[in-house]
Amino acid sequence: MHVAARLEDRLNTVVGGWLTGRGWVPRVEPYTGYGAPGWVRVMARAVLAPPGTSAREVAETDLGSADRAVRGWRGFFTAKVPFGTVQVRIGGRTHDARADRGGYVDVVLPADLEPGWQQVTLSLGGEPVAAPVLVVRPGPGSRWSATSTTR
Repeated sequence: MHVAARLEDRLNTVVGGWLTGRGWVPRVEPYTGYGAPGWVRVMARAVLAPPGTSAREVAETDLGSADRAVRGWRGFFTAKVPFGTVQVRIGGRTHDARADRGGYVDVVLPADLEPGWQQVTLSLGGEPVAAPVLVVRPGPGSRWSATSTTR
């Protein structure tokens, strides 16, 4: 790994330890996912949040909203949880997904969800949060098909 990456990892370890010592807790910031019959792509970010902050408040205040990604300089000032294990509940099944060194989760998981907007539940050992996923029907001409051009 490059020297800058090693320095960044060390700084993140120090900052994460300092914040955890002050009561900050792991939270999940959900992003909108998508899928088709048989699978879904789930995306999220594992971050640290101040004590007593609900997962919804984290998404709305510190990190942007769950409906849009953090952009610009704010993305550099989030306390991430590198390599954290996020539990993803889809229907009646639970899967473990591991975040990367930036705290991002991006996984494709098996799922049997109906076409349309659905929700999966994400947790990082604390309060679970819902993540929206759009399941599209394969083939042309359906309302939720991958090839449909109507909105």
